[in-house]
Amino acid sequence: GFAQELAEAKNALFELGSGTGSFALFAAQLTGCTAVGFELVPPFVARAERIAHARGLARCRFVAQDFFLASWRGASTVYCATTTFDDETLARFDAKCGELRPGARVVTVTQPPRRTDLRREWMAVLDFSWGPGTVFIHRRVG
Repeated sequence: GFAQELAEAKNALFELGSGTGSFALFAAQLTGCTAVGFELVPPFVARAERIAHARGLARCRFVAQDFFLASWRGASTVYCATTTFDDETLARFDAKCGELRPGARVVTVTQPPRRTDLRREWMAVLDFSWGPGTVFIHRRVG
């Protein structure tokens, strides 16, 4: 099933807190990667699934699940807007990044991860619908 497929993924993008899945849908359509959105709001998950189906994106899936409870081992990239994360949530995020294999990328908006085994590759201020935001790309080393 899907859980096994996800566990065996070699090149999967995980969108954490995906909402209606804009980033995962874009990545799947642009690159053909396996893209998975994790979202707690079931109507958002249902909408994202309908959009993926309508676009023929069979490798783009959405899961109604807390992303902290999911395994991140199958991800080659995780994307998360950490804008509203407090220190405790950032610490949980950093701990979960420890599940990523070396070479995996972590893309965040607003706040970077703080793990020493994540090396910053890129940072820029970009315009979003809500205004400017800093985007960070890190790669897991080790």
